[in-house]
Amino acid sequence: RSSAHAVPHLDIAAMWSNVAALSNIVPFKAGEILTSFVVVNTNLNVPGDLVMDGGFLAVNGNLNIAGRLSGRGLVLATGNVTAQAGAQLVAENRLALLSGGDVVLDGQGINYHLSGLVYAQGKIDAHDLTVHGAVVQDDPTQSKVVHLKRINLIQDSI
Repeated sequence: RSSAHAVPHLDIAAMWSNVAALSNIVPFKAGEILTSFVVVNTNLNVPGDLVMDGGFLAVNGNLNIAGRLSGRGLVLATGNVTAQAGAQLVAENRLALLSGGDVVLDGQGINYHLSGLVYAQGKIDAHDLTVHGAVVQDDPTQSKVVHLKRINLIQDSI
C-alpha cells in the first residue's frame, strides 16, 4: 500500500506557448501516419483514425478524433480531446496524451489498450479500455470528475 502523492501540475498553456511559433509549418493531413512535429493553431477534427509513429501533435483548441487514437508519440491539446473509437496501442508503443480540458476515450464496446499517460485538467471519461500506465486528472478545484467504465488500469512498479 502506498501513501498519497501530490498530482504533478503540467502547465498546458506554457507548453502551447513554447510550440506556437511552429504552427502550420508542417500541415496536418488526415489519414497520414504522424511521424513529424505538427502544430495546429485551431480546433482539429480528424475524420478517421489518428495514427502516431513517433510524432508530436499540438493543438490550440479541441481535438476530436472520429476514429481511434493509436501509435506512439505525444498529443497536446489546450482544449478537450475526444477519441470516439478509443485507443489501440500495442505493448511496445507509448503515448502521452495531455489535455488542458476534458478527455473522452470511448472504446465503443471493444477492449482497446493504451500504454502511456493520459493527463487532463478537466474531466476524464473513459470506457472499455485497458490503460497500462497512468491516468491523471489535475483539477485544483477538485470539482471535475473521473468516470471510468469497464477500465483495467495496470501500473508497473518502477
